[in-house]
Amino acid sequence: MEASRFDELGQAQRVLTHVLLRLPHMEDPEAGLTIQRATVDVDFDFRQWPTQTPVAAIGTDRQQRRITVFLADEVPLDGSSIARTLGLDVDVRTVVSGPILPAQPPAQGGDSISGNGPKGDTGTITCLVEDVTRRLLLLGCNHTLAGVNRAAIGSDTVRQPGAAAGGVAPADSIGLVADFEPIRLGGVSANIMDAAVGRPTHPAAVTPGVIGIGSIPGVGAPSHGDLVAKVGWRTGYTFGTYTYDMAYTTSFGGTPALFNEQMGIVGAGQASGFAQQGDSGAPVLLAASNEIVGMVIGVASGMDLTFASPIVPVFTRFGVRPA
Repeated sequence: MEASRFDELGQAQRVLTHVLLRLPHMEDPEAGLTIQRATVDVDFDFRQWPTQTPVAAIGTDRQQRRITVFLADEVPLDGSSIARTLGLDVDVRTVVSGPILPAQPPAQGGDSISGNGPKGDTGTITCLVEDVTRRLLLLGCNHTLAGVNRAAIGSDTVRQPGAAAGGVAPADSIGLVADFEPIRLGGVSANIMDAAVGRPTHPAAVTPGVIGIGSIPGVGAPSHGDLVAKVGWRTGYTFGTYTYDMAYTTSFGGTPALFNEQMGIVGAGQASGFAQQGDSGAPVLLAASNEIVGMVIGVASGMDLTFASPIVPVFTRFGVRPA
């Protein structure tokens, strides 16, 4: 009897999916309406909806033994009445879910991102920030978003997911490079950050906070020995200890660059290490409070040591704060 009931629920979902999701999208609306009327005589006509059916999804809850019709908009659609007219002896409820969106956007701190301009490595979004005018911007690394100083501000785009995570242009472009702090190359003049911001083309493409954590409560003041965490595209959520004040030299395309006044973070023993290539830009947070204190910009190749730019100079440079 239980198996029969489950089969009945599955059949009801298939019928409702056909009537409420498939028919309204037929290329010939009149033919679709004729099929609908031949199938179910209910008081609704999908031609009244300006763009498409308001039904966004249909789900079967086998534990509750009922079907839920999810609506993109709040409209007077009685799922139970439709089910009865179709001869379906099932419990149907209707809830407003809003439109169903792709799982990847909106972009958030910890997501992958890359520039579509010259070079544009794949890295990690630090977080969504806002300036004094409340304009939203995505914060990440210069070498990730701006191709080490080579992006054209206002015209080169950024994509999410990043190229190495499967993002393609122009389909996954979510904004334009808005500004970057030039990286001084040559290994003599010191840099204190590797940072850039992108301007989202639509507010719905981005969301504040960090994946798995939520909103950033503020900016922290780290002390040596503090336990910190980061969320990066490559290695996810990891812990480490703020251990060193660092000066170091790295290479971009064979050209050296000196960085000074950086945070040196030693991982807490996880197999992935605190960070790896691909985590560039990842937000560094105080583990105790989730306040942001830095952003990952580099890793040592032979040990679990990560370099992060303190976040206060970055926020000051771009005149922003966490959104």
